[in-house]
Amino acid sequence: MSALALASSLLLTLVLQASLLLGLVWIAERLRLLRDPGHAELAWRAALFAGLLATGLHGCGLLSGGGDGSTGTPAVLARSGAPAPAPVGLGDPVPTPGAAAAVPAVPPAAFHVPGRLRANRNDATSAAPAASPATTAAPPGLVLPVPELLALALVLLWAAASLRAGRGLARQLGDVRRLQRGLESVTEFAIPAALRADADTLAAEFGIRRPRLHLLEGLASPMLLPTLRGPTLLLLPAWTGDLAPRQRRALLAHEFAHLARRDPAWRLATRIALLPLAWHPLARHALARLEALAEHACDACAARLQGDGRPLAECLAVCLEHAAGHRSTCSPRLAVAMADDAGAVVRRVANLLEKTPMNTRTPSPALRRGALVAAVAVALALPGLAITLVGTDAVASALESGLLIGEQVTTSRDGISTWRRADADGRMLLRVRGEVRVSADDRRIEGLGDGAFFEYSRRRDGVEHAVVLRRSGDALVQEFEVDGESRPFDSEGRAWLAAELPALLRETGLNALQRGVRLLAEGGTPALLAEIAGLRVDHVRRAYLEVLFANAPLDAAQWAQAMDRVTGIGSDFERRLCLHAALAQATTPARRAGVFDAAAGIASDFELAELLIEAAKQPPVAAELGAWQRAVAALDSDFELRRVLDASLEHARGDRRVVLAALEAAERFSSDFELRQLLETAAPAARTDAALRARWLQRAGGLGSDFERRSALTALIDVDHVDIDVADGVLVALAGVRSDFEAAVVLTELAGRMPYDAGLVERYRAAARRLDDFERGRAERALDRFAAL
Repeated sequence: MSALALASSLLLTLVLQASLLLGLVWIAERLRLLRDPGHAELAWRAALFAGLLATGLHGCGLLSGGGDGSTGTPAVLARSGAPAPAPVGLGDPVPTPGAAAAVPAVPPAAFHVPGRLRANRNDATSAAPAASPATTAAPPGLVLPVPELLALALVLLWAAASLRAGRGLARQLGDVRRLQRGLESVTEFAIPAALRADADTLAAEFGIRRPRLHLLEGLASPMLLPTLRGPTLLLLPAWTGDLAPRQRRALLAHEFAHLARRDPAWRLATRIALLPLAWHPLARHALARLEALAEHACDACAARLQGDGRPLAECLAVCLEHAAGHRSTCSPRLAVAMADDAGAVVRRVANLLEKTPMNTRTPSPALRRGALVAAVAVALALPGLAITLVGTDAVASALESGLLIGEQVTTSRDGISTWRRADADGRMLLRVRGEVRVSADDRRIEGLGDGAFFEYSRRRDGVEHAVVLRRSGDALVQEFEVDGESRPFDSEGRAWLAAELPALLRETGLNALQRGVRLLAEGGTPALLAEIAGLRVDHVRRAYLEVLFANAPLDAAQWAQAMDRVTGIGSDFERRLCLHAALAQATTPARRAGVFDAAAGIASDFELAELLIEAAKQPPVAAELGAWQRAVAALDSDFELRRVLDASLEHARGDRRVVLAALEAAERFSSDFELRQLLETAAPAARTDAALRARWLQRAGGLGSDFERRSALTALIDVDHVDIDVADGVLVALAGVRSDFEAAVVLTELAGRMPYDAGLVERYRAAARRLDDFERGRAERALDRFAAL
């Protein structure tokens, strides 16, 4: 079965089965057949995962059945009105098993290999004879003919929607992970004792491990962060400590009910399961219903433990009040938040205040097991769709001309390199494995290494030629075809290959190392530069440039020519590899500056960062620092910028110009997280130089996040003993921290390392006086170590 037929079969099967199962649950809810919230939640969850399971089982059946989406039709592009031709074999000797195992059975349809050669390839890959169409098993499910272009459009749209949803989920996971990393170093000492005692009591009642508690400023609603290891993180708004005891206990009971139900894990699993159905309205409705039902169940549990729903309703009202007053500073969408939907919260408050007790029943273990068995049974019973691709001559012509394929270069795990190209001149397919020895004039294949083969087919002006050379024991097997007709590989075949081979070597880069070294030996550097000038494919030009930089010492003029060839490469990946190779000969500041200037033209932040990280192993000197800064300025990604600057600081070897340049480049950060990480790396250097420290503190003052600024300042403090100048700089940078908790953490850390100085202590106390009573007390007590002085 072709990849397009398989993908379209799975897509339509998923649409059919998900629509059927989710639609049945939706109808059941509309008819009030699922009045019990626990049963409704179980039904939605079973419908969602049963549809995915059924599609997966159907896909396994299609793959194991060996069909192509039709009954007994070969997996090639079918043209309307004419059956696809079957391959014809001519009974050539079976090659050795070692050579046979490496050759795929069927080439891609758009790059047709003539019948005789295809038959030989099939023989080489399997000792068992191929099943005839009459004995080929039909694929499971309903067979549906679909035009190729329609199938391709559907699969591309589906892939785009799933990719977009996947990127969104990856961003959400990144938000959660960054928040977790930021909280890893924070202890729980600021949690009020009464709040911690309530949490311990409720954890024992629920029979779960108590999560780590954190009070955060600017948080409108409590939330649970999903974690893969360690205790779960429960983030609580700073106003939680001001709640009445019953309200505080109701809030904690609601969150602990989520933990007992494993809602954080279910939330993540459901969102992953919905990736292939991100565009489906019923799937989105299922997600919303599952989250709403989870909140209802936890509300009911909290109300039951309190004996009344009013305390939790009052907590929800406080959440709404804070959400309306200001925007939450951190609210990852993957977090299980108690009040993240204002409309739903209002309905929940009304339910909690009703006199009728809320339904608190949960499905029994027997019912859950029954639902699992039913879901598996439904998955096995649901029909699937097997797509047969129906094409027209126009579609086939478009595929063959390269409008839908273009040029591809791949290397498989078993060492087979494949080049494919389809354009207005025709199409080409080259497959090579192992050592292929080419004559010095580039016109003959002189020999093959053990287990090697060379396959080449070319269609031009309506005529297709193909040749296969392979080792069979000690003999070299040679096969030649013209338009599918087998011919001896005599003077005609050799003349055709001799005419094709020079251009083939230049177009594919085959034997680039051997040819490049030979050109250097025959004509020196000018000969290889002239050869590179005539190459039009980026990866081939890169291969020959790597040979040049590795084997030919270049004078100034030759270096300029080589760099001109590099800047003519459009692929960011290939240009990066070229410049990486050029670094070996960039032994002067002028040459390294030229490498950095050429690197500035790389559009991909990842490729540019990889090159600059490699170049950082030799720190830039003054003459090349400007070019390095221009290359760094071309980075748009904060993550890649931070990686590059970290590498520069790591290899700076105390060079203050490099550190200063890195801190200058740090002005471009828009992410507080990335800037803070860089400042932590630069903190040791900043402690040794007043000018560097001033620039470091300036960058730290630009951190908008109180948490990130606190982390950066404590990193500066922890480098070594703090003198008066460092302490004063920290106090100035601390003035912009709005969170009393974060400011108190910095002050207590500073008090433990700063020297005693009456003026400094007074400035410290002035910074502490702006804090609330609790945090100010902590900061003041940290000065007790000076009491004996």
